[in-house]
Parts: sequence; structure tokens; C-alpha cells
Amino acid sequence: IYPDVFIPLSEKSGFIIKLDMYMISKACEYVKELLLKGIHMVPISVNISRLHFYQDDFIEEFISLVDSYGIDHDLIELEVTESLAFDNHQLLWDRVNAIRAAGFRIAMDDFGSGYSSLTLLKDIPLDIIKMDKSFFGKTLDTDQGREMIRSVVCILKNMKFKITHASFPSAWIWERSPR
Repeated sequence: IYPDVFIPLSEKSGFIIKLDMYMISKACEYVKELLLKGIHMVPISVNISRLHFYQDDFIEEFISLVDSYGIDHDLIELEVTESLAFDNHQLLWDRVNAIRAAGFRIAMDDFGSGYSSLTLLKDIPLDIIKMDKSFFGKTLDTDQGREMIRSVVCILKNMKFKITHASFPSAWIWERSPR
């Protein structure tokens, strides 16, 4: 079953909360296992549903879960989608700041896949922008499209996001310079 099928159903039923926490747990387990083997780790990203931001105890539960594995907070990144920003700006701002204050990084995944707003880049305290591959599809076919992409890249660079290598060849990732 593809994510575009089971994720909406899981969100509708509320099961996504348990599913996401399970995936965070598995990511922590994997990181811990590699650290115990002496392998140098880079951060691992875990997608979370926007529903977590409406759970009053999510941040404490998330931090407690990561801490139970004894791994550094900077080894786990949380990925949210741009749709999160259209619900409740103040709640999002407060929760993202609390997560970042605890030493975690926040990535916006699939930027450009829906109704992208450059205001998101200005208003939400993000660390990483992962642009969706669909953003580049036919956009690259026209001069106007190529100029739009160049402009977005320029904006991201000016906002102190640095370009990093992507694990998926057609994805582009910008990471904000260290705070």
C-alpha cells in the first residue's frame, strides 16, 4: 500500500500518531545500533503528521522517546509537510521552536508539491527545506520556469540555507547554516 493511500486513512482515524511514534522509535533503535557498532552517524529524518502538533504532550513524549535510547538529539530530524503551515501558524511556531530548542532540527519535506508560499520560508523557523521533485518537472521546460527555480535557490541561499547532497537524485535539499 503506497503512502498516498494509507497516510490519509491513518490521519483520518488518528492511527497516524501511533504509526509515527513507532517509526521514530525504529529510527532511534537503528541509530543506537549503529552507534554501538562505532559507526559515525549523520542525522536521520523521520516524517511526522501535522496531527502531532495538536497533541499537547507530543513534544515531551517525543523527547522522552529519543532520550530513552540515549542518543543525541541532533541525530534525529523531524520532517513536516508544507500543509502543516496552513492550519494554525502560532501553534506551529510555538511547537517548532520548542522542538528546535531541545536540539532537534525541523525539515519541510516536499516543498513545492502543493500550494507553496515563500512566506513559509520567512515565518516558520525551519532548518532544512526539501524541495519536491515535481517542483522541477515541467518547470525546467521553460525560460520562465527555470528563472523561477533560480530565484527560489537565490532566496534560499540569501536566507542562509546551504545546499547539501540529496539521497534521491531528483530531490534538492537546502539546509540552513548552523544557528
